Amino acid sequence: LLTGDLDLHGVTKSVAIPVQARLVDGRIEVAGALTFPFADFGIEPPNIAGFVTVEDEGTLEFLLILEQG
Repeated sequence: LLTGDLDLHGVTKSVAIPVQARLVDGRIEVAGALTFPFADFGIEPPNIAGFVTVEDEGTLEFLLILEQG
């Protein structure tokens, strides 16, 4: 579990992101994802004339690769 501050759209929130880490070919790969309501960060879900709409939540995903250089 990684903890820290996430800043989106000028709003900062403390978050805890579940992660998985593994060793692959001498590198460490850390992957995680966080789903959050857009409203938590003052973001209006996009809506294009009712033709294109999205859910009220977004997901942030990442893959961090650490290798010795």
